[in-house]
Amino acid sequence: MCVIVDADVQGEVFNQATKAGNHFYNWLMKHGRIIIGGTKLKAELGKSHAFKMALAQLQIAGRAFEEETSKVDDLAEQMEADGHWKSNDWHIIALATLRRHEVRLLYSNDILLHEDFKEVVNNGSIYSTMTWHNGHLVKDGTLRTRHKKMLTSNLCRRP
Repeated sequence: MCVIVDADVQGEVFNQATKAGNHFYNWLMKHGRIIIGGTKLKAELGKSHAFKMALAQLQIAGRAFEEETSKVDDLAEQMEADGHWKSNDWHIIALATLRRHEVRLLYSNDILLHEDFKEVVNNGSIYSTMTWHNGHLVKDGTLRTRHKKMLTSNLCRRP
């Protein structure tokens, strides 16, 4: 499965700070494929040494794919200008748009980005640790059955 990881969950994933993040990290390193691209996302994720180490391993394994920076940046700029999108993560929406035939999963806790991603990626899935608790949306790193089911599906369109 091809995945985009939002910077808002990099600690959960690459530092394995939550059970759900740890489960995702283990899956990613054994079976997953990650897509990165654009100046902003690479800079945000690149602040983490743990991300850099994981990315290097995924690159060696041939399971890390990068979209051309200028393509992502140019499309993100257009998306920001058109005012259509709910979130302000135009760089992720742009990356998903450019790779919509490959990407199937977004790991993010940004609810507005979830809506935009679903608009761009038909049948896309969201891996998130946000949950409703007493009428409020809260971050909860609990590993749930839905997380496990999501990562057993082979939704990547890459061979």
